[in-house]
Amino acid sequence: DITPYDVKRFEKKVNEMNERILRSKVGKGLKTGGTTLWLSITNKLSWNPVRNFQDCYVEPEKFKALYPENWTHTKIEPTKTCYGCPVDCSHFFTITGGPYKGTKVAGCEANTFWDFGTKLDIYYPPAVIKAYEMCQKYGLDVDNVSGAISWAYECYEKGIIDKKDTDGLELNWGNYEEVIILLKKIALREGFGNLLAEGCKRASEILGRNSDKYCLHVKGQDLKEPCRTMKGWALGVMVSPRAGSHTRGCPETEVMGLSREEGEKYYGVPTAGDQLSYEGKAKLVVYFERLMAILDSIGLCNLISEWNDPKLPGIKDYAELCSAYLGREITPEELTMTGERILTLERYFNQIYAGFGRKDDYPPERLMTEPVKTGPLKGEKLDREKWDKMLDEYYDLHKWDKRTGKIPKERLEELGIYMGIC
Repeated sequence: DITPYDVKRFEKKVNEMNERILRSKVGKGLKTGGTTLWLSITNKLSWNPVRNFQDCYVEPEKFKALYPENWTHTKIEPTKTCYGCPVDCSHFFTITGGPYKGTKVAGCEANTFWDFGTKLDIYYPPAVIKAYEMCQKYGLDVDNVSGAISWAYECYEKGIIDKKDTDGLELNWGNYEEVIILLKKIALREGFGNLLAEGCKRASEILGRNSDKYCLHVKGQDLKEPCRTMKGWALGVMVSPRAGSHTRGCPETEVMGLSREEGEKYYGVPTAGDQLSYEGKAKLVVYFERLMAILDSIGLCNLISEWNDPKLPGIKDYAELCSAYLGREITPEELTMTGERILTLERYFNQIYAGFGRKDDYPPERLMTEPVKTGPLKGEKLDREKWDKMLDEYYDLHKWDKRTGKIPKERLEELGIYMGIC
């Protein structure tokens, strides 16, 4: 056994954190339905990747088929998952009828319904769950593989490819039978699946025919996230070291819709809850980047942290937890700088080995030139001039070079991670 230095202090803090989590609205919601409950709000925020990011909003009558309470032929049961978690947000899904009857899988998250739902114009939950089950079976990443497939569907729509290219498959929006076939082809690298297995960036380069226009990626990683209507979230996605993902620095505050008073109180950013504002969002992204790095390092979940609700455990709580465990007082400021060192080291790695810099921290062109087509936020897109200003602020906060996006030697030395190369 590995015993905490101060067992009583450690257990007292653990119990206090668990009670706070279980009392919270977030904790109760996750315990009841997991992250799929978020689907009830994404459309209200025009926050869905629709038909390979052509739009961000779905007609409500069509979209409500994805709400868990409206699922057909699907049994949902709670299941124990992560060790020691008070919430157990994962659920077990069994398809009880229809063409995919008998399918059983655990851990299907909200993003799966973006990936195999709105992104492909599919509103039949059993098909989404079946696609997820196949990804688990074959070891495919749901976000990346759906990016390649949605790129192919749009290329088919635009006439860039046809049935001669797709092994006879008709890649029409909403056609979920073909998705299931493609997943197996991709996993086994058979026929058209061999091209899609490369991801949309490499696939578009191989195919040519101006198909790269419909390939949405960040640093070569297929994009999962709808970003036009969430300015801070978009920044977090684009600057993420592993790219195209929200699990590094995206501010969930925009989803919460915090008031100006709450934004100021918790983060010193009055606009924290304003999804359309660029102001102060760089500060939020940097804060949550550090938080996420800390969580990943100590092995705790972002879903039950202040990332999801400012009243949930945060950096101050984790500093006390680490202090009790290690027997050495660690301040919130020290822990915060640990998060900064981790994030900077990840960026440093990419700088050396991938050559990434400022040019790689921009959204795909479509998100800046093609506005949202329908819904309450029709016309919204990412503004390049405002993006540049937000990016400048982000680099300043990290003490990186604004012109190149690279980390200066002085900053690396200050953080104690300089390795003799820049």
